[in-house]
Amino acid sequence: MDVNKTMNPKNAAYSSGTFLLHVCFNKDVMQKFYQKHEIYTISEGQGINGPGYNIPYNNTPENSIMVYLGDLDGLPIEELHYFQAYNIFSLNSFSSE
Repeated sequence: MDVNKTMNPKNAAYSSGTFLLHVCFNKDVMQKFYQKHEIYTISEGQGINGPGYNIPYNNTPENSIMVYLGDLDGLPIEELHYFQAYNIFSLNSFSSE
């Protein structure tokens, strides 16, 4: 994941057609959000709620989570770096057909 391209408003995911691009993360990414329940809430089917943002996610059969690239757009840079550390390639195609 290219953090600079994601955060640049001129290259926003929705304007480049990549808003619905699937991005997968190792499920361990969730530990931070579970451990800091005074800052974050996690609602199955709703997403990760942080200070000023909500990131919907789906569990995958590969013990990972999937989010849409566009939902990461606008996150604070430190949150993007956190997610980036857990970014993985998924074998699941997530075909919408």
